[in-house]
Amino acid sequence: MRSTRSDRGLKQMRADTLTLARHRKVLCSIAALLFAAAGACFLLVKLHGPLPGELRFEAWRLGGGYPVTLNRPMTFVSYLGDTWVAAGSVLVLAAVTAEEVGRRWAILVVAAAGSVVLAELLSEILGPTSPEYAGAAGVNIGPGNNFPSGHATYAVSVYGLTSWLALERGHRALAGSLALPVLLMGPSLALLGNHYPADILAGYAIGLGWMLGVLLLGERWALGRSSRTALASARRPESAET
Repeated sequence: MRSTRSDRGLKQMRADTLTLARHRKVLCSIAALLFAAAGACFLLVKLHGPLPGELRFEAWRLGGGYPVTLNRPMTFVSYLGDTWVAAGSVLVLAAVTAEEVGRRWAILVVAAAGSVVLAELLSEILGPTSPEYAGAAGVNIGPGNNFPSGHATYAVSVYGLTSWLALERGHRALAGSLALPVLLMGPSLALLGNHYPADILAGYAIGLGWMLGVLLLGERWALGRSSRTALASARRPESAET
């Protein structure tokens, strides 16, 4: 019985991945635009200071613009991106993915976590943007590197990918649950003052771009040899149109 459900789920994933194949060029373009958007955020902050509305948001936040009772749940959400919690979460998500979908998809989940390495590398290369904010009060970040947000990058790439996998297998409730960290991480970091909004926007852009890259580069390998012919035929109409 379980094998039948598993086979049905894999067939559904093959069909949905064919959709990815048909829109490969579009998705590649979107990924490139997302990385470009992250770079634009950095340049705008460095050249012109805070993005429009950022300092106003800080004033609103510090002025009691939201209920402080939200601090505890938002802190919990932010902990999901801490190093050891994130590492443990990736291992658990990869193990469940290996059991339910296959080992190759589990490896893609681990590959999605590689976005954090990219975010940290960019942070070291680009350096802090906090001087451009002229010491905006209340932001809980020190003089260290803050751009882009590794927490936001991680949430989008890892939880976004696993949410997509759950949705494609028909597990809508699970997909919604896995999407919650994606939706809540950014607002939590901003309201707690752990990152500037520009850091978070860039983190979301990098995380989504990385997730799309993992899917587009790993789809054929994850599905196995039996689906490569189908994927190739799915791309032919796109080539014929161009």
